[in-house]
Amino acid sequence: TVKGQIANASTSAFEQCNKLTSVELTNSAIIAERAFWGCDSLASVTGSVASIGESAFCNCNQLTIINLKDGINIPDSAFSGCERLTSIAISPTSIGKNAFAGCVQLGNIDLKNATSIGDYAFSYCLELDVRLGDNNSVGNYAFADCKINVYYGDNASEAESKWNSLNVSGGSFKILGYYSDAMWEGTTVIAQLLTSIMN
Repeated sequence: TVKGQIANASTSAFEQCNKLTSVELTNSAIIAERAFWGCDSLASVTGSVASIGESAFCNCNQLTIINLKDGINIPDSAFSGCERLTSIAISPTSIGKNAFAGCVQLGNIDLKNATSIGDYAFSYCLELDVRLGDNNSVGNYAFADCKINVYYGDNASEAESKWNSLNVSGGSFKILGYYSDAMWEGTTVIAQLLTSIMN
């Protein structure tokens, strides 16, 4: 445990600190690239992140939830390999390559405001609830090996049409269902309840 609030974590500041279990951030912390890379005992991060660097929390496989500022850009490999991460409760503006690759317990992600979603961004996220937006651009293999519930528009047919318009390519993804945007609220409430029970 790090005593006191952290406002800025520099490049590789806590890289592979395997005994680090919790961190308290300020409400607008700046986290540089690889700052917590490989901290495989880090389970609790309080406060919130305003800016995050590449691979900042990569392979933090005990991390279950983290608070990010709405509209944040999530760079390449930021949370790759965070196997216990269950939800991201904001809508980022962009998502880099491999950003959430291997986050096998990630349940929902709001992409309403994301203009770009990088290659392999959600690969091997086994079952996702995905809220789409009007200006999404999706990279190759972004949803490889995922099972996906799609949320968009006023009804299921609009959601299906929107998904098809993205021309998502690469990997063996499977669509489980299409739902209206209005149904999204219920999925996030359920995810928050499940997260609180697990913790």
